Amino acid sequence: MIHKSLILILTAGCLYSQSLIVGIPSADITSKGEFALAHETQLNRFQSGNYWNSFTFATYGIGKNTALASSAYGFSIPGSGNRALGFGLKSMIPIEKKWQFKLTGSFMIPVSFDNKKTGYWV
Repeated sequence: MIHKSLILILTAGCLYSQSLIVGIPSADITSKGEFALAHETQLNRFQSGNYWNSFTFATYGIGKNTALASSAYGFSIPGSGNRALGFGLKSMIPIEKKWQFKLTGSFMIPVSFDNKKTGYWV
């Protein structure tokens, strides 16, 4: 049963973390040549049967305050019927350094595994 299982991944080296607040990505951009991965898993032991929901977001810094991005949407138990993998870019323009004001923009083109259609997020 998925709600009684726990998987741990051990890595060697230095790891850094950053919180996503209410599922909203931050204005920070992954540095050139670096990879960032955010994953969230939700288990509900109060609902009858198995219940699992997840969100995965990965970025790779390509420079000039820009990162390639990919997200996995809709992977859950029971199935959502709308699973998709999205690809896009995330970019940031620093406006004021002391107070860290930034202008951030991104786009994502999700491709559905279930209905074979594409969409967009801006």
